[in-house]
Amino acid sequence: MILDSPEEQSQSELTLSAEASEWLFYVKFWDGINEKYQTDFAQYEEESLAADIVEETSNSLASMKASLLNEDGQVVSFRYGWNQNKEELICRVNSQIIADEIERLIVLLNRAAHNNLDVYCQL
Repeated sequence: MILDSPEEQSQSELTLSAEASEWLFYVKFWDGINEKYQTDFAQYEEESLAADIVEETSNSLASMKASLLNEDGQVVSFRYGWNQNKEELICRVNSQIIADEIERLIVLLNRAAHNNLDVYCQL
């Protein structure tokens, strides 16, 4: 996932790892944002996060990060797809790694909120 603020002169860009991006879809983070704000964030699509909901999105991510940190040192396992034999593909990653990436995303969103900017997302 790549996020940037095209309106800002010194354009900011953040690329999350495949694991962190997939995990956000697995836990239905973007589904929750879609439901709450009538947005249309979908995997492998582009969408803009309007300035008026950037701060709330950041707060939601902070809550998710806190729950991940409660599992400090734990391995997070989740399905991210299927192979050609229709067998599940499972990702296993340390919860701290995902939490660190979410923190980077929170920092970007907070910067956008502070500057009242939309955030362009390629998910």
